[in-house]
Amino acid sequence: MASTCPPPAYTAGTALPSYDELMKRFNDRVGANPTPEKYLEVGDTFSLQEIEILVNNGPCEPPFTCPEDAKKFRVSAGKGLSSKITLDALKQGAEEATNAAQRLRRMFRELHDKVIEIDQIEVSGFEPDMRKFQETGKEFESILSGSRAVATQISSFGTRLDKLIIPFVMDEELGLEDKKRVVRQFIDGAKGHEKSAKNVQTKLLSLQTRFISFVPRFDSWAQRKEGDLHESIRAIQRMLEFLQGELLKIEEKIRVVQGIMGLSGALMLGALAGGPVGLILGIFGFIGVTASAAILVSYYRKRSDVQRQILAKENEIEEIRKEIQKIQDARAGITALRDEYLPTINDSIDILHSYWQRIIGDAQRLLEYLSGAEDIEIPEYLDDYINEGIAVYSSIAEYIKDFARGISGVLGEEFIDPPVDSNLFD
Repeated sequence: MASTCPPPAYTAGTALPSYDELMKRFNDRVGANPTPEKYLEVGDTFSLQEIEILVNNGPCEPPFTCPEDAKKFRVSAGKGLSSKITLDALKQGAEEATNAAQRLRRMFRELHDKVIEIDQIEVSGFEPDMRKFQETGKEFESILSGSRAVATQISSFGTRLDKLIIPFVMDEELGLEDKKRVVRQFIDGAKGHEKSAKNVQTKLLSLQTRFISFVPRFDSWAQRKEGDLHESIRAIQRMLEFLQGELLKIEEKIRVVQGIMGLSGALMLGALAGGPVGLILGIFGFIGVTASAAILVSYYRKRSDVQRQILAKENEIEEIRKEIQKIQDARAGITALRDEYLPTINDSIDILHSYWQRIIGDAQRLLEYLSGAEDIEIPEYLDDYINEGIAVYSSIAEYIKDFARGISGVLGEEFIDPPVDSNLFD
């Protein structure tokens, strides 16, 4: 939620506020009943200069040191996961990942076309690279398809842990060995899918690394070529100044001749009407007095030639500007692909892999707890689930399903909401 109050501006010589002053102002504005929305709103009222002061002087240590406070922090964050602001942010994150995937899918093809256009200006040497990246576009679709499959599987596993496995383990009427067997089966199944998630992550990282190594080479060439083209424009503009001077001289000579011709007011209007009218009237006049109109014709021919040269030079500038725009568009597209779209997809796929690791880790701790290891206390996740009603994996599963649903749309495939298998004894 953005504030309508603009951040204060500081002019040269104005003393900047101290870190303590800014922290007091921040906390006072948040008030006695803080919410994430209030913090975000207040943050928008601070200038970048003030934010810099807070960042540079803020403490590095965490705001708590004792286990009790750490638990309060974890529980509060866990409960916040089901809040509207968090759910909206998760949905927005899935939409951003979907949009990035859609844009990437198009850009691998578009950038190849742009480099072909650029090569019509000057052979850049990058067309083979971009042809490979166009093929990479097919590889990217394969990665997307893999991520969609993993996301579909993963969301059902997360929901299964929260809604079936943990309630099963908590049921005091069920046997311990059955509980351990169910958890082991769950871990084995999750490990199989974890490999798929890791494989997708590795493939995307490889693609990203190859593309990142290409960008600086293209960017360096593009900057040099842009500089050359801008210098060409400056040279043409100098030529235009000369031609415009020549045009002024010849038009002055034409006006002198027209004055000598003594055209009446009405005829002068005809001469000024544009096109060849003035020349034709002048020729008629010269013929009438049996004099040669050659000099007048020469002047008009000269003016026409200079005007043609000026138009040609102006068209040259326009074409060069189009060439510069093509290069700038390609640079912008390649940079956005590297800095924005690929990292967005990479973040989502990182979540898939991390999600598996967390699920397996918590399930293993649950198995150790059931096995009665002496130094194992009740696992944090189980404790939070029992005492606080926090079900993190189910909440994150909704984000992952939104991601899978969006990627299915990008690939033109139907998304089927995965069922949560209630049979724990397969």
